[in-house]
Amino acid sequence: MRRLAARLVPRFLHLFPDQMSVVVNMLIGMNQSRYRAPESDADSIVTVTKTDVLKGLGSCIETASRIDGDAAVLSVQNIVEFLLR
Repeated sequence: MRRLAARLVPRFLHLFPDQMSVVVNMLIGMNQSRYRAPESDADSIVTVTKTDVLKGLGSCIETASRIDGDAAVLSVQNIVEFLLR
């Protein structure tokens, strides 16, 4: 479910640019949260989901570059701070 959200939400963000900060915070939270999965699948699920989250953050930056406003700038700053940690 998380992986689906990480893929779909950023894809449709351009339709709801006022939700930029919510989407960025959701993706960052997804990347930092712990996952419950069977032991045999846990590592692969976590790795693939985190990859999808990072791709989603890239889509958020792309969308932010197309819109004006403080929310876009703050969202990009939030993404950069997360990536530099």
